[in-house]
Amino acid sequence: MENRDLHGNFDPMRAFFAILMAAAIQSQLMAQPTSSTATALHDKAESERRSRDFKSEYLDGNPIRVVTNQVFNVQNSILWQVKFGVVDSISGDTIILSNISGGSVKFYAVKNYPGDATSGKKIALVAIRTGTLQWREMPLELWDYGTVPAKAAANRPPATAKN
Repeated sequence: MENRDLHGNFDPMRAFFAILMAAAIQSQLMAQPTSSTATALHDKAESERRSRDFKSEYLDGNPIRVVTNQVFNVQNSILWQVKFGVVDSISGDTIILSNISGGSVKFYAVKNYPGDATSGKKIALVAIRTGTLQWREMPLELWDYGTVPAKAAANRPPATAKN
């Protein structure tokens, strides 16, 4: 009955304004974050903060690293992951780590690890995935620890990739 005038006749202007008001209210409701959206945003921010704190435990004191001529701030990039493992073998600047995951042994390779990487030693480090490496007829994930930037590279702003 709200789209009718005082005499009970259909009023197209009232109908038009009713539709307009309904659309405006719907638009406002859609623009407001729901409690679940707000919770998800808070959880994401908290997860990123915990990730930065966790990574900082495994840094050698310098969060700036260079990989393939790009400068990164390890703490601000989600591309960098904490990796755990036992040194299986060493070949030049690359170490092969093994890690037991879900009941099976997983191997992966890490380039440029500067620490003591003797066979059988347990290590934890922060690295970025850069590709794959063929090892013993198996393709392994290839991770790069990075290097400390030279003075010229240190003057460039660090990459801040968030994905």
